[in-house]
Amino acid sequence: MSVATNILFFVFMPVFWFALIRVFFVYNRRVNRERRLFESAINPKFHEGWVFLKSLIVLGIVGSLLTALVGVETSLNWILLYELIVAISLLIPWILVPTFLLFGAVLMGVFFNDYSIPMIKGGDIAGAINVNASRSSNFLALITIMLILMFIFLKMNGKTINSPQVAKNRRGNRVASYEFNELAVFPLVLLIPGKLIETVIPMWPVFNIFGAHVTFLVVPFLIGFRFKFINHLPNELMPRISNAIGKLALLAIVLTAIAYFFRNSYYAIFAIILLAIVYALIIYHFHRVDRKTGSQISQAIDGIRIIGIKPNTPADKMGLKTGDLIIEVNNMNVNSESQLYQALQDDPTFVHMKVKNRHNQLEIKETAIYDGSPHEIGIEMFQNN
Repeated sequence: MSVATNILFFVFMPVFWFALIRVFFVYNRRVNRERRLFESAINPKFHEGWVFLKSLIVLGIVGSLLTALVGVETSLNWILLYELIVAISLLIPWILVPTFLLFGAVLMGVFFNDYSIPMIKGGDIAGAINVNASRSSNFLALITIMLILMFIFLKMNGKTINSPQVAKNRRGNRVASYEFNELAVFPLVLLIPGKLIETVIPMWPVFNIFGAHVTFLVVPFLIGFRFKFINHLPNELMPRISNAIGKLALLAIVLTAIAYFFRNSYYAIFAIILLAIVYALIIYHFHRVDRKTGSQISQAIDGIRIIGIKPNTPADKMGLKTGDLIIEVNNMNVNSESQLYQALQDDPTFVHMKVKNRHNQLEIKETAIYDGSPHEIGIEMFQNN
């Protein structure tokens, strides 16, 4: 009964449905943009939905095992506060900052609750902090687990679709940028002290652990990452970003371990604020790296710039990459889409290409193509109009 009730609680929370709607919105926006640019989608499959489902299962299992092992405990009021903040954020299409929302909700939970608010109003700040010693340690453990799960999430989903957004730079040249924009909701098992839930739902199970009454609750948590790449492709920087967050997770593990032996509320709050600052610095650092290094994928006059590769096509199978510059096709120099397909017509079953990659190295690519269907090679490029 408790398992079924917890599943219903997870499924009927607005965060789950808002996130699912948001995933459909991101998918439709991507596909419509690709069809507007190229008359067909680079990948019409519901890739974003697969990321959502895969993350829900994997992160739900790993995260719940970690929270159960550590015994993360929080109040029902804080859970409702977190769910409200996340639900509102999901209604704003251009905002996807679940980790910052968690940090904000945690700090609000530390300083503004039933115990500390009266003390803060009375000017007893030190008393308000001390009364939240165990609460702060639990929040620190929760943030540590979320950072671990963020590392796993980025490692699992780092190879995203290179879906271009085309615009003009200051010189009037057309350039392509790429966005990593993935999110998911997954279940976490948390401990709720007291019998508050039982008073609302009489059949909800309550356990006695070391003399304290606690309830298990499966709570939907949002995870996701949005980053617009200007001078790099996502697969060029995403591994470095995920590794940096992985190192931050290791730091969080050390800080949490110290907190369990060094029971001091000031320390736990300091550790939470430190992790929030370092996470913000990581994101800021990689935004600067993207802007200051690398080179934009721009339209070329000495070849054809690839800005998208359709999966499972001849272009994909021969190893062409987004950003490559096609110089020669079947021994013919090419500078436009019409010249490309004219060259492909010379041999309707096989293609030989000379390309220059993102590192300005010449490469030879060869593969069989669909007989009589050169337009199905799978290359997307800047359009002439």
